[in-house]
Amino acid sequence: MKYFYLKRIVCILLVLMSCSKSGVIEFCKEVDKEGNGQKCGTKFTTGELMIIINAESSFGSEKISVQKTDLNNSAYSEAKLIKVKPISVQANTDLSFYRAGKYKITAKKDKIIIAEGEIEIIDDDKE
Repeated sequence: MKYFYLKRIVCILLVLMSCSKSGVIEFCKEVDKEGNGQKCGTKFTTGELMIIINAESSFGSEKISVQKTDLNNSAYSEAKLIKVKPISVQANTDLSFYRAGKYKITAKKDKIIIAEGEIEIIDDDKE
């Protein structure tokens, strides 16, 4: 009887651990034809950036949402839908950052986080 409960607990933990995995988002000045980021990092001046979404498994959908949240002002948040290939694990899109601050970018499919990353944006004249 003890082993039955122990097996159950181990199974539940494995499921929880596998569900909590999410991919990463890279922030880059540009992306080449092969989809590789160029001039990537986590701190940039204001302007347009490309984000590269690297999921742990295929998207399984034709669209995912990308949400940008200002970590200094949680009331500021915006989202957009992007088209992706369902069998792909990587996608990219452009995002505008014209306000200095720290941001969290989250890619979701059906409200499930598939990738996330954080970035700091500084004003041009403060660099």
